[in-house]
Amino acid sequence: LSRSLAELAYQIPESVRYQQETSKPLLRRLVAKRFGAELAYRPKHAFSIPRKTWMTTAASSSTEQAILQSAPVRDGCLDRSGVQRLYTDIRRGGGKWYVDRTEELFSLLVFVAWWQRHLDGEDPRHAS
Repeated sequence: LSRSLAELAYQIPESVRYQQETSKPLLRRLVAKRFGAELAYRPKHAFSIPRKTWMTTAASSSTEQAILQSAPVRDGCLDRSGVQRLYTDIRRGGGKWYVDRTEELFSLLVFVAWWQRHLDGEDPRHAS
């Protein structure tokens, strides 16, 4: 936030900036003027991410190999066969007895990245 913008904002009286009945009244009035009241005064919507799609894509054999070669697997903290089963299950997909394991894959990837960064001193974003 620039200093000049902050100074401008503080010149607006509090009674205009803050209202008990609505949050962000100035922004909402501007949005209503430009895009309509329906958009400006609608309730908040949660933001969701397409994690299942991302994790299904992350279940590639190259990602699996990288995880299998990582220190947590090498050092015995993570079970190699369990990691392989996880990847196999996700790549297999659907079926009568299908259980979505993409949340487990997300947790695994976060754990390995944490390990690399905090225990191995690597930056997982730049690992080969």
